[in-house]
Amino acid sequence: MTEFEIFLHLCSILAFTVLLCLKLDSIYDLDWFNVFLPLFVVDLLQANFCSILFIRQFLQDQRKMAVFRLILAGMLLLARFIFKYLTYQFVSSSAAFKFQVAAIPVYFHLIILMFKTCGLKKHHAIY
Repeated sequence: MTEFEIFLHLCSILAFTVLLCLKLDSIYDLDWFNVFLPLFVVDLLQANFCSILFIRQFLQDQRKMAVFRLILAGMLLLARFIFKYLTYQFVSSSAAFKFQVAAIPVYFHLIILMFKTCGLKKHHAIY
């Protein structure tokens, strides 16, 4: 993640926190989707940045690295999005939905980060 993406995530978390406080204190009658909307929008923006980076690397004849980065970033982004969506489903539905199910993508995210951290330095010399 670049510094700009980290800044976007921090801004979305700030907006989410403010909207969550407004929802829980009943100051505004917000829908849960509107509360989670900044988190979903920043995931969409990050997917856009990942696709732009993929196209740029692909056009610079770094095809293997571009595909590897796209797959890795896509899996991380998908795991984060699924966690946010399942958390949204947990708070918005009155069904017997367990929050433990929403935590499963977090474990996949941590496993992917573990493989990225341990294996990226070793395989980086090949490219």
